[in-house]
Amino acid sequence: MAFQIELNEQELSIQGVQFQTKKDYTIMKNSLGSSMYEGFEPTKDMVQLLKDIHDGKKSRMIFLLLS
Repeated sequence: MAFQIELNEQELSIQGVQFQTKKDYTIMKNSLGSSMYEGFEPTKDMVQLLKDIHDGKKSRMIFLLLS
């Protein structure tokens, strides 16, 4: 079964999580797309966590603990 991901190019948002720049939005979109080929199903909470890690608001260690 295919997993649907909500993308909004005008608002630069993925799963409802908004990104500050087109570059950050594109990087995350491409990264998530690649991971989805491997079976990853990104939730809004997971996209927010990955954005926070990318923005330096949270440590990468939290991602390892949750994995």
